[in-house]
Amino acid sequence: MDEMRKILPAVSVAIVRGDTVLLVKRARQ
Repeated sequence: MDEMRKILPAVSVAIVRGDTVLLVKRARQ
């Protein structure tokens, strides 16, 4: 269960970062 607690936050952060990167790329274009 400890692994899940560590993985879920990492996945959520990765998703948020991915969304921000896409928004930045669109804004630059």
